[in-house]
Amino acid sequence: MTFNILAFTKTQQVERVKIYLTKDKVALIKRAIILTKDISLNAMNEDMKYVFILENKRFKINNIDMCNVSKIRSNRFREAFNDIQSDVLEKVKYTAYNLRQMYKTAIYNEGSKENVSLIILEKLTGTKYKTDIKHYILSNDISLYAEIFSGVTISDVNIKGEIINEQQIDLLNPVEDGLGACKRECCEIDNMYKCLICTNFVTSVSRKNKFKNKIQANKITLQKDISEYQKNYLLSENKIYAAYYAEIIKLEGEQVIK
Repeated sequence: MTFNILAFTKTQQVERVKIYLTKDKVALIKRAIILTKDISLNAMNEDMKYVFILENKRFKINNIDMCNVSKIRSNRFREAFNDIQSDVLEKVKYTAYNLRQMYKTAIYNEGSKENVSLIILEKLTGTKYKTDIKHYILSNDISLYAEIFSGVTISDVNIKGEIINEQQIDLLNPVEDGLGACKRECCEIDNMYKCLICTNFVTSVSRKNKFKNKIQANKITLQKDISEYQKNYLLSENKIYAAYYAEIIKLEGEQVIK
């Protein structure tokens, strides 16, 4: 079950936006409001509009009930989080970022098992799929998210082509509607053979959206009244597209980290 609230966000502070939250998050926010109610009522600056605030004792005004308040900064949270860990864990140390990673990974893992739609999963994580993939999803689970998006499994797909630099591809013969190029000047195999499963096929990170668009187009066609042969062909095609899509996302993530 999810709820929606209107709130100021980290990136949008001009006006409130609608945010979808799970029941446990709503309960935590309500608890925070109760804990900071007295401070908020006596606040004399604009920070009173926030939920996670504390009294700033350095600026306590003598003989006056009103006082300055401050938003809880990230370093205060880290200190409190480290104190909790020191009482529980001896060797392994986690950060708040790690918690978000594990939380979002778990949502996508469990959601995929129950065939939950991508739209619902985005509401549960509170961010868009592309944001989760880029910043929060564990790299060894990228294949799972490509499977969720494409609606097919790719664990049995073996990619034979390469992902190389875009400048190198510009010098080669384009194939597969711009998805990539062929390393050979002339094709030595039957035209019915799919370039995507050929060892001479190459593509690049910058062509990620081309694979994504191919997957989406096939998914739309699969919703129509088509023959079983066509359906199986498109599903097989999406397996190859999704496998390349996953590899490109992994490589893209590695480049971001570097």
